Amino acid sequence: MILKKYENVKKEVLDKYSELKKILKDEENDLADFDKIAENIKAEVFNLVVLGKHNSGKSTFINAYLNSEILPMDNTSCISAIIKIKNGEEFKLGVKKANDDWEYIMGESNVKQYIKDYAVRNNRFEKIPTALIDSEFLIKYEGDLNRIKVSGLNEAISSENNYDIDCKEYFYLIEQYIEEMRLKWKDIVVEFDIECPLPDEHKGKTIVEVPILSSSGKLGRLAEKNISVANAIIFLESLDDQSQEFNAFQNFLRNNTDKNKEGILFWVRNKIANFDDEKLHDLNSRVIKDCKNNIQEGNILFIDSKMQLFINKCKKLNTIEKIDEYFRSLEGTNFDYRSISNLWCENRTKLNSFYYKAAKKSSFFKLEKQIAECVRKLKYFRLYKLLESIENRLTKIKLKNENDLKLNQKHLKENKAIERKIEVERDRLIKSIEVIKEIYSFVNDMFIDFSENKTPIEEEIKNTKKQIVKSLMDYKNSSDTMISDKKFDILRSYINDGIDNINKKISNIKNKLSDRYNELDSFCNKESINVKYKKMFGKVIFIELDFERLFLLTKDDANVDTLPKREAELNEPGTNFQQGVKLLSFAIDAFSKDDKFVEYSREEHAGLIINEFMSILENVVVSDLKNFIDIGNYILGICIDSFDIMNHSLESKIDELQYKKNDSEKRKKLFQELEVINRKIYEYLKLVEPLKVEIDNNL
Repeated sequence: MILKKYENVKKEVLDKYSELKKILKDEENDLADFDKIAENIKAEVFNLVVLGKHNSGKSTFINAYLNSEILPMDNTSCISAIIKIKNGEEFKLGVKKANDDWEYIMGESNVKQYIKDYAVRNNRFEKIPTALIDSEFLIKYEGDLNRIKVSGLNEAISSENNYDIDCKEYFYLIEQYIEEMRLKWKDIVVEFDIECPLPDEHKGKTIVEVPILSSSGKLGRLAEKNISVANAIIFLESLDDQSQEFNAFQNFLRNNTDKNKEGILFWVRNKIANFDDEKLHDLNSRVIKDCKNNIQEGNILFIDSKMQLFINKCKKLNTIEKIDEYFRSLEGTNFDYRSISNLWCENRTKLNSFYYKAAKKSSFFKLEKQIAECVRKLKYFRLYKLLESIENRLTKIKLKNENDLKLNQKHLKENKAIERKIEVERDRLIKSIEVIKEIYSFVNDMFIDFSENKTPIEEEIKNTKKQIVKSLMDYKNSSDTMISDKKFDILRSYINDGIDNINKKISNIKNKLSDRYNELDSFCNKESINVKYKKMFGKVIFIELDFERLFLLTKDDANVDTLPKREAELNEPGTNFQQGVKLLSFAIDAFSKDDKFVEYSREEHAGLIINEFMSILENVVVSDLKNFIDIGNYILGICIDSFDIMNHSLESKIDELQYKKNDSEKRKKLFQELEVINRKIYEYLKLVEPLKVEIDNNL
């Protein structure tokens, strides 16, 4: 299988990620984590942590690895702070103090001088663990001498007497150092951040030098933070002190099993130049045997950083004369350069042979190869992780979209049903409002007088009354001096006809009002008009009792108190007729037995009948007209109230209908968008799978 170059695969993955962002541009998806991975891919970020005890050669290793002398390497130098080195356009140093204040230094010479001045220890204290004291006691307890003394200081540092000096002198020097530094604890540096131009192969890397410290202090916590984000860890140990260094590595291994499982932890034994091959072989075999269950065999390496540093320098000089001059300049310095100097003397005239043998002696290329493999795998792993994360996210989005599509479909059906119900209710309200308007118009036009003119109902009733009155008045004003039985019967017929006409007219008007009210009742659930107003409608009532009662009044000795009571004034006509007949018979019997009974005047009797009937007619007409107007006003009030309520309901229904229609439109649009997105996701995932296979083949 022909594998694509990394840059080609990288471009494809980042292009796919750009496509993904376009697909999800309108989605509420947090892509911050993906963006971070993508940025690390673009910048090819790689965090290399180098840790080890004092004098293990950490600074020398970093200088040799970066092929640049950035950090001081004097044997008297000791830096207890975290050191970060990353690429920058120019030299810049950020210095973080124990009190979290920052100081910045610019320029290569100023940066290197500042670090060198800080790193060079007072010769008096070169044999005590100043880095440990700074981190675990001075900074932790902010220079408080009493708290430092009770904190278990002696127990913590008794095992750190690496120079095996007299215990009394050892603890005396520690006390002197604490006394000298306790008031200066705020100025202790906890972190150096260095930016400087790095070779192209290292531009994306951040190299972090970490001293081995407890995780309880501020420096320890900073160290743990940097170790947690490391992409490769070099645990550097000096072969000068094998037993103690081995214990330190075992302790670190127990606390960082996850890094070991990832295969990014390297145990590197430094300073091998002074060991012969046989001794190194034996040492290597013993270490592999002791650690075979703890760390991969390929991750245990033996190197010499100082040898590699000399190789780098010689390659830069690259002429015999300049290299000779360089070695002469080292005479009288603290640098131990015997091994490389001997190789130079043996191969002085053969530069390539010299470089080859020196590189073989330093074995630095083995470590560089391992780090390069870590970088390569990390690059592909990030590509794979980005694609896998995208795939997982898209799969979740696709499933969510599918559920949303089903839910949307359900809501659309429900909306349609609701819309139909609302439309029915809307139409009913519109129809009801029209009926109410028609009822209002009818009642207002027929019953309510808003001007001096009479309403149609009033005219109708009064015209009927006029006709009756005219007939009676014509009768009353007749030229006949004597009223015969025939003429008296005509009077009776006039009155009965008048009663029928006026009662029919009133009943007809009442029925019209009742019908209109009942129409309202079907819309408004009001009390039935027949129940509410049944006693408000009168009738013209004039029965035989009235005729006979008035007949008795024509007698000369008639007494009103002895007349039969006209109970019909309080009752319906049909219920009192028989009682009236009985009373009439009683009255006739009573008067016929009276000796003073005389003939009466028919003319007077007719006049009384006409006057009494007209009085009753007037009272009923006036009373009923008033009642009609009251009922009409009541109905109009109901119409107005009902109109307002129904209009409000109609507006609400129209708004609700519009809301549902708008919601349906939005859901239809969303439905279409989700379908489009899901199709894009499906096509996208089909393209991602081959890329994942390609990357997997490179891992």
